[in-house]
Amino acid sequence: MNDPRVDRLCSRVAAAAAVFYGLAAFWELWGVLPGGHLGNGAAAAMAGENMVRHRVLAAVLEPSVSTPTPAQFYTHHPYGTFFAGAVGFLVAGHGWAATRLPAAALSALTPWLLFAFTRALWGPVAGAVATVVWVTVPINLAYASYLNLEVPLLWSGALFSWATTRFFQTHRARYIAPSALGALLACQSDWIGMVLVGGVGASAFVRAYVLPERWSTRIDHRQHARWFGWVTAAAVSTLLMYLGLFAKAGRLGDLAASAELRSHGASAPLAQVFGPRRMMWVSWMLPAPALLGIAASAALSPLRSARSFLELLPVWWLVAAATQYFGFRQGADVHVYWPHMFSVCAALGWGAFTAGVGDAASSLDAPRAGLALAAGPPLVAALLLLRVGVPMAYQSRLTGGRFDDGGRYIGVDRDRHQFAKWATRDLPQDATVHLHRSMTPSWPLSYAMNRPYAVTSMPEPSTFTRLLVDARHARADELRTLAARFDVQVVGPHWRVSPGPAGRLVALSYDERQPSALEWATVAGADLVRTIAERADPWATWEWRHHLGLAGDPPDEAPAGAEAERAAHNAAVARGDDAEAARLREAVEARIQRRLDVVYSHGATLLGLRIDTGAATVMTLYWATAAAYAQADVDFLVRSKVVAPPRLWPSRLDYFEKEIAPPEALRPQLWRPGYLYAQRILVMKRIGTERYEGVFTSRSGPAPRPVAGPERATLVTLD
Repeated sequence: MNDPRVDRLCSRVAAAAAVFYGLAAFWELWGVLPGGHLGNGAAAAMAGENMVRHRVLAAVLEPSVSTPTPAQFYTHHPYGTFFAGAVGFLVAGHGWAATRLPAAALSALTPWLLFAFTRALWGPVAGAVATVVWVTVPINLAYASYLNLEVPLLWSGALFSWATTRFFQTHRARYIAPSALGALLACQSDWIGMVLVGGVGASAFVRAYVLPERWSTRIDHRQHARWFGWVTAAAVSTLLMYLGLFAKAGRLGDLAASAELRSHGASAPLAQVFGPRRMMWVSWMLPAPALLGIAASAALSPLRSARSFLELLPVWWLVAAATQYFGFRQGADVHVYWPHMFSVCAALGWGAFTAGVGDAASSLDAPRAGLALAAGPPLVAALLLLRVGVPMAYQSRLTGGRFDDGGRYIGVDRDRHQFAKWATRDLPQDATVHLHRSMTPSWPLSYAMNRPYAVTSMPEPSTFTRLLVDARHARADELRTLAARFDVQVVGPHWRVSPGPAGRLVALSYDERQPSALEWATVAGADLVRTIAERADPWATWEWRHHLGLAGDPPDEAPAGAEAERAAHNAAVARGDDAEAARLREAVEARIQRRLDVVYSHGATLLGLRIDTGAATVMTLYWATAAAYAQADVDFLVRSKVVAPPRLWPSRLDYFEKEIAPPEALRPQLWRPGYLYAQRILVMKRIGTERYEGVFTSRSGPAPRPVAGPERATLVTLD
């Protein structure tokens, strides 16, 4: 169909789809990096930064003060992603934006290249359809800003495919350079890039130099030889480069061990590979409309290759994606994003469908009907994909790209990473930061500190400069000892410990709130905005000191805010002011939205809860302790179950029972009789209607149980 109006419409549709995807890729660009899969982008950013700072062609995934040694080199993959991290550092410096910017920029460019490729292959209608489908596939929306292997590979593969298509259509020399560049960058991005480039190159060799000349259209052999030489050189030189680099570093054995580990179980039957969890992942990342596109690519592309050699390009995308997913099963078992390359196959399959229907309808004297038949089904598929893709994009940001994690509590730890950056900003670059065992190391944490670190338990004053503690995961006796021996600054649930005056504990003002519209787009699309102030919070300071046995009087000033009123209630109880305590308790309980009044055997009562919604959902549980409260080393866990799907949901639901609450910083082992406490939980609400229940667990001895009713207390159900 050669209609300029249709061409313009298709270009505009593809441009709108590309802009939409670009906005999704740049969402939260300046926000604190979470943990989980998305947090692994910090490793690529640190590797790139080390390359620039130390001028070495080696990947080191931790901050390095001095020139790295071969023992530190990462040798499991090519360095393309780390080169992207280096560009991110040169452009944005050391900051959260640098951990996302390279991936976001490459993701934003990919749909433009995909449209150029598919338009050259099949025409504008099929090109627009393929682009619209690609930008709506959930796995693309979920990992658009993830600085991993796949995002650079998709971009460079699209560049290679477009330039190769245009070269074979025209044999013009100007397409050789971008084709060879795309091939080089694809091979540098991941070993699977060599499957794509090598497959296309081998097919071109057979077509030009093995098959009878009458089987193919006219070939400009001189130009073809130039193209083949450059593309082959890109793949072969990449392979030789890394074999040489890794051999020089003495790390070829590490590369082989990595390949063996990731391919473990690759020969298992498909029935074993696609267990319930894998099927759930696939239904989220590649829902049925995407799978139909992949099936169309597998069925139509080999048939259409008899018509045109270029139709083999979708075949090799499919071969590369299948090699990645089925050849490296261990990686697919762990990483929900492992089938990312199949997103291109889904788009190419629907593009091939549109092209095939369009070809069949071209003989009919009904162009509008032919256009509707060709573009209608894939656009409906794109709408269904978008129904899953938008919620999954939010879930990815909410969970750090981990989604279910087998029902375990997912600590995305943005608060921890923000605290670590703030707590170490005044240290020399070569100072070693000590992490208490409660502060689990991770790549985002290393990036936040940007300094060497050592894990410790209870250091001596002369052995450290700065100790970071997560009070939620430290024992009560450890907190008491640290508070008595060192200078402590409390920031929310975290402690910055210095070897200064013993017993000087101050809680700083720590504000958590829902983001504004601008903050939602730029820094916190699925989280709270947190502010650490240098000024002390007098009520929080008194409460911590009081519970840890340190001297200190309650402040004279009137309490301002929910937490200050609750602490003031406890201070009134401590000094025996029953009237003031009753007044403040009434003010605290007025914030409760759902009364529960569950009495537990150790003397604590769960009064009720409050739900605050926005970019993040926050559940606050309100507790009261009786006069006979018995301190115990326990934690109140909140577990959830998805009990119903949302309306018009074309995918599976998370079937795991999930833990959603970390331990309390001011833990029940420190609680005192007659006081009020608030347990604030950032709820990682899953898709659908979710029911929440609570239960105590104990580290020693029997766990508290409700005096009346079932062991689990039903808290709330959220839609």
